[in-house]
Amino acid sequence: MAKIIIQLISWLSLAVLILLPICFLAGKISHSQIKTGMLVMTAVWFITASLWMRDRKNT
Repeated sequence: MAKIIIQLISWLSLAVLILLPICFLAGKISHSQIKTGMLVMTAVWFITASLWMRDRKNT
């Protein structure tokens, strides 16, 4: 169950990473907000992806 939650967080962070530039281009968020958001979401993605991918068996 924990693996599923971590995967969900990982996929959601990737979705936010895609949405942030779109919001910036639409004028909804500022440049400093996009830089902060991209930094945080990238860190979240790397941490969560590392957690759920480390359990994969080598094929």
